Amino acid sequence: MDLNGGTAQLIEGTITYNLETWAPVVTREGSIVKISQKTTSTISIPQGQIKNQWDLQLGSAPMNLSLATGAYEGQLNLGGLAIASLTITDGASSSKVRFDEPNLTTMSELEYSTGASDVELFGLGNAHVSEVDFTGGVGSYTLDFTGENTNDCEVSVKSGVSSVKIIIPENVRAEVIINGELNDVDLTGTWTVENNRYFAGEEGGLIRITIDMAVGDLELIAN
Repeated sequence: MDLNGGTAQLIEGTITYNLETWAPVVTREGSIVKISQKTTSTISIPQGQIKNQWDLQLGSAPMNLSLATGAYEGQLNLGGLAIASLTITDGASSSKVRFDEPNLTTMSELEYSTGASDVELFGLGNAHVSEVDFTGGVGSYTLDFTGENTNDCEVSVKSGVSSVKIIIPENVRAEVIINGELNDVDLTGTWTVENNRYFAGEEGGLIRITIDMAVGDLELIAN
């Protein structure tokens, strides 16, 4: 899936597939647009390569965006849109979500739930989000808060046996609270440590991050 801004419509794009059962269904009820694809446990595999490519563009109207996928590769470039809330659920995936430009509205919540996957969230400081809830399984996860950071943000990170990287830019303050028995924490930059709490930055909004990891690698980077 490649998801970007850039259309004057609410949404447009192309979906290329070569399994008849994967024909997408588009429905609209009032202000709600849903694009779905039927999945079954038994399919007839075509000769050659399976095709299931989604190339979509979103418009600039304020929206609540929800994505639910299985195993997939995703490039989601959401900067410059007006996303009021964002929910992403996926399985074994490789996904990059970027906010290279400021979100045009305040985002109440960003909720991401994933399985055994590789997920990177870049430019979260541009999302103008008040609350981030990230839940992972066994995988590698990056949360990068680079951006404008014009508001305080509460963040919850829960994961299993995983590798988690948190990147804090210099224009924000951070408080990281680690619950559980995790003791393998790699620090880059200037941090103050008080028991299970890690502090960085002296100016700007506050990003308060609560991390629940029993086993894994945690890297905290203050730029």
